[in-house]
Amino acid sequence: MRGLTTALLFLAIVTGSVQAATSGEILCAPYQGAWDRVSGGDIKAMEAIIRAMPAQCPLRARAQRRLVAVKRQAAGPAKAPSSPAASTAGASREVAPPPSSPASIVSAQAITRYACVAAPARSVNPIPAAGSIFLTVDETRSCINNNDPYLRRDDGMLKRTVLDDREQRASMFTFSAARDWFTRIDYMLTSDAYATTRRTYPLLVGARCPPMGSQRAILAARAPLKRSDPSFDIHSAAVTAWRRTVWRCATLD
Repeated sequence: MRGLTTALLFLAIVTGSVQAATSGEILCAPYQGAWDRVSGGDIKAMEAIIRAMPAQCPLRARAQRRLVAVKRQAAGPAKAPSSPAASTAGASREVAPPPSSPASIVSAQAITRYACVAAPARSVNPIPAAGSIFLTVDETRSCINNNDPYLRRDDGMLKRTVLDDREQRASMFTFSAARDWFTRIDYMLTSDAYATTRRTYPLLVGARCPPMGSQRAILAARAPLKRSDPSFDIHSAAVTAWRRTVWRCATLD
């Protein structure tokens, strides 16, 4: 009887360990691919992905150790510490930068890179293999990846809808005002609904970013985008199916 009790206790411990390991692997799954691509030495990308990882992900601790090692290697041999007087003098001349905010991000006339990892908890039936993505946002032109024009809403959110003739699908992409969540919602439409949408919003097919440095072209591109902002109701008969895929983003710059 004692041997049976010991065996059952051992089995319970092993089962619990396997379940914990499996849970950790599930948490880490969306981040593993992104980490494998940047862990060779891209410090900014490594920091962004680590910030996005949940605390319960076992990969996070290993990634932090790897990041420390890469930073040490990049820094080279340690330098001799400066004298206290020199340190104090240097500190007196330093001015702390203002805190970042969604408003400052939206108003920045710059190009910013983002690393984004899939957020399964916020997604509904996400697209297959929704791993990591990298976005380059040109705030001046409201363009992403130097190709896709976005409508800038009053709150600073970027929004774009595109049509796919082959799947009769409308896909709405949004980048939050704080630039921390990128969302894609796919609407599968009936043939009549898709034809009506395509006829009403022709700019949703093949729209491209205005050229860089041309303020006139940038302003001219905004008006048609405002007229090309359809909405879809997932409960209507026009929508046969839908799915939402969400990524959590952090800056690389």
